[in-house]
Amino acid sequence: ILNRLTPKSKYNIVFGFWSMFMGIGIAISIFLGPFLNSWQSLWLINAGLTFFILFIIIFKVPNTEINNSNFAKNISLKKDILKVFKSRNPFLLAISFAAYNIIFFSVFTFLPLFLINRMGISASQSGVVCGAVILSSIVGNIGSSILLNRDIEAKKIIIFSNIFIGVLGIGIFLPFTPNILAILLCFLFSIISGLIPATIVSLAPLSSPDKNLISLCIGLVMQGNYLGLVIGPLAIGLAISFSGWTAAIIPVVIFAIIGSLSSLLLKLKKE
Repeated sequence: ILNRLTPKSKYNIVFGFWSMFMGIGIAISIFLGPFLNSWQSLWLINAGLTFFILFIIIFKVPNTEINNSNFAKNISLKKDILKVFKSRNPFLLAISFAAYNIIFFSVFTFLPLFLINRMGISASQSGVVCGAVILSSIVGNIGSSILLNRDIEAKKIIIFSNIFIGVLGIGIFLPFTPNILAILLCFLFSIISGLIPATIVSLAPLSSPDKNLISLCIGLVMQGNYLGLVIGPLAIGLAISFSGWTAAIIPVVIFAIIGSLSSLLLKLKKE
């Protein structure tokens, strides 16, 4: 199937599948967690999988050698970094990626506890529900590839997705939202938020001021991803500790606005 597609279509599909595997990993972790003896067991399993992947990379991934002897001479890391720093697009994408992860992990880090406290279900039942919710983000991951291949503007996908997940986040954490409706909103939240990561990564190369700086720009955008992973649980944890579950609405709405605005300000070159 891939051989019949244009390079652009292949590119979008690859990033859609790349995003999908993060959701699969999180879902498996949440499914298994309640059935293990302790959190240490889960960490040991993850460590074992990490070493297994390292083994595959070392022995199965072929080496790529650069034959151009002038390649190293043309690199000026200091100048390249300064050039990327002067370009606003990579920073805007990094901010947008950070905002997405803050929202996503603000909701799903505490979702099992939220369901247990709100609905009185067991930890294992909560794990099943949360795993299914996070797996539904795969629909959004693949959906982003379809939308991009239909020439829907990437900026619009990110902006409208942020608006929708901000509204859905409010509905999830409102105290008077019926339990069943809250779960349905979680599924919608997961599906729509799944549109964002692959779309952002597909824009990362276009944010580069120079084709030789694409790798640096992608690296900067990914740093926004990792920053969001750190800030998200802290932000919602602080909000909940002060004012209860309803306060989780605050970081969700704030960073949905930040994600939308940072994407709106993008001025990217044509593919």
